[in-house]
Amino acid sequence: MPTDRPAAAAHTAATHGLPAGGEWLLVDGAGGYGCGCVDGLQRRRYHGLWIVRRAGGARRYLAVAALDERIVHGPEVAHLLHAHWRNEPRPTPSSAAATFARWPLPTWTFRVGGAWLERTVALRPGGAEGGPALLVRYRNCSARALRL
Repeated sequence: MPTDRPAAAAHTAATHGLPAGGEWLLVDGAGGYGCGCVDGLQRRRYHGLWIVRRAGGARRYLAVAALDERIVHGPEVAHLLHAHWRNEPRPTPSSAAATFARWPLPTWTFRVGGAWLERTVALRPGGAEGGPALLVRYRNCSARALRL
């Protein structure tokens, strides 16, 4: 079982605090998009996991701003990305070591103690199955079960 960084993330640049200037972008094919900073802290007004556009309309609406994700690994509880709460003067930094890859989809690989978790974000275009959708996929790369 993995004791080192998973092979799928080997081509990424490893940093404990992900680069503040790095950004990612996805489109859903219906005028909507998802974009943000690699470290999860929204620095621009138009950042969000999914911004949607209604069919026939020009306005876009923030459907999913962000996710408050945490890994529970034994006694450890780790925030995966930055979180900024209204009552807090500063954003809470991630307590997990992380790497990021833009291609083929924005993918973060988080390490907490001996646990590894991979998160991929995608936007499904509308089609025969229905309208566009936000897809967030988690993959446990550890030997033990994790609680998300």
